[in-house]
Amino acid sequence: MNSKTGIVLSGGAIRGIAHLGVMKALAEAGVKFDLIAGTSIGAIIGAFIAHGYEPKEIFEFYKTTNPFKHLRPKLPGQGLLSAGKLFDEFKQHFQVDTFEGLDIPLFVTTTNLTLGEKAVFHEGPLFPVLKAASAVPLVFNPVEIEGQLHADGGLMSNMPVEPLLGKCDYLIGINVNPIGEDHELSSMNDILLRTLHLSIWGNTNKNIEKLDVYIEPQELKGISLIDQSKMQEIFDAGYHSGQKSIENIHILE
Repeated sequence: MNSKTGIVLSGGAIRGIAHLGVMKALAEAGVKFDLIAGTSIGAIIGAFIAHGYEPKEIFEFYKTTNPFKHLRPKLPGQGLLSAGKLFDEFKQHFQVDTFEGLDIPLFVTTTNLTLGEKAVFHEGPLFPVLKAASAVPLVFNPVEIEGQLHADGGLMSNMPVEPLLGKCDYLIGINVNPIGEDHELSSMNDILLRTLHLSIWGNTNKNIEKLDVYIEPQELKGISLIDQSKMQEIFDAGYHSGQKSIENIHILE
């Protein structure tokens, strides 16, 4: 029986582009994945990979299209921004709209706000789940799925190892949220982002020991979670970190 390798992709807003750099380096080294788990931007990147796109292709899509430009302020309600056009842009690059249509099994985690617990999806409609998994509370509307409201999975598990435990023989995790000093806490937005970042790091840390290889690009420490001008720098940080991690990946031996 062949062993299975899984990869776990954390959330991290625009820093999620670093996942693509890491995965490009791993692909060049011959690492292949049988299962993928992710949340927030990690779920979106995971969906592209599971669909069959190469990391460099996905990066070129982000760099040339910049889907984040479609984020628009909305009237007061459950969230401050609308992500409708953002996901319309994503859909144009998919030939499938269900988990079952993907080439690689994908597990996406959300936070079920109604029940107050983590939720895992791996079958059925794809895009409502991706939208829910990246719906940061107070920023984006939560998404209703089967009568219950779901939001960003990073609130409860930003390194969602749980769906792959027992299904893989070897687990690699990428965290794009290293914590560094932040001296730019001059506005309410800065403080809100910093608070969210620290909260997410807390639930990431508890899952690191469950991974066989943990990759955390340290060059991301000085880059904001929402700085769209640093896409190339973020990608490069992931690529360099991925190259450094290869010597620790024993499945290549």
